Amino acid sequence: MNTTLFVLVVPPSVTGNCDQENFHITVDYRNQEPFFVVLVGKRLLYHELAQQYLTEGDADFTITLPFSSPDAVFESVHSSSVRSRLDVALLNPYNNMTIKYFSMACSFLKTTTECFSNGTMTALAVKVESAPGLNPGQLTLSDPACGPTYSDDRFAYFHFTVNTCCTIRKVK
Repeated sequence: MNTTLFVLVVPPSVTGNCDQENFHITVDYRNQEPFFVVLVGKRLLYHELAQQYLTEGDADFTITLPFSSPDAVFESVHSSSVRSRLDVALLNPYNNMTIKYFSMACSFLKTTTECFSNGTMTALAVKVESAPGLNPGQLTLSDPACGPTYSDDRFAYFHFTVNTCCTIRKVK
């Protein structure tokens, strides 16, 4: 007598939501052993990254990641918000084939310019995905001498007095 055993393997499900500062991605592996590795953005979720961002449940885990994390991608910037996206892939550890792919974008309320009563102003420039060659450290205001007070590969932060840097005042 030949007996064939079929095992129904249900792939994990991935869901997510956002709050004012973070992405929350939940991977439910339905009481099966999690037989996959997790790619968050472009990085594998190794022990150090997991300790920082991961909360485990009985049959699931949640990744909580700030919208400004290097693992997220900025899609667009507006005067009062930044749209950020997080891509998550569950990969077969033996052949790196994608078992499940999930992508979520959210708009986060952030002021990119701010005026202060002492006559100074700040402005934040964010590198978006559509401008991969942009170097935020080379950005300037209208006056080329007014460069960022801080920059890295994703941001440029400007702090200046309003009567410098060729600032134009508009009264509304």
